[in-house]
Amino acid sequence: MPKFKGTVSAEFIARRDKKAGGFNAGIRGADAEFIEHHQVLIDPFQSLYEGYEYDTFHSTLGRIDYKQYSKAGIKLGEYTQRQIREGMVQYIGIWKWLPNNHWEELHEGKVVQYEILDYVDAKEALKQLNDDGRFPY
Repeated sequence: MPKFKGTVSAEFIARRDKKAGGFNAGIRGADAEFIEHHQVLIDPFQSLYEGYEYDTFHSTLGRIDYKQYSKAGIKLGEYTQRQIREGMVQYIGIWKWLPNNHWEELHEGKVVQYEILDYVDAKEALKQLNDDGRFPY
């Protein structure tokens, strides 16, 4: 799948710092939003969604919620599960940091790399959830 490289902007950091307190994973969780922000910059088919229900709108795929890859499976929290059931999320965009899916705190000017692994039908993913709210990938 495609690999991408992007430079973290001052605008992203300012936005991240405002939102970090609202994430269970704090800065780490807010940094993960870099992927959708970068995708809308480089993919003319995607636009950023400013609400919480999903991340981007893709003119072909529809509403995408990006989730980070994990060997344990892709985690879909209760809120995301509800958005899928209600039809708000149509695809899960699975991605990982490069190299080795290792996160380091982002800062302005930092060049980061990531890979989009797949876009999975959200309703199919929901059918495969284990007791921990993860689906295998």
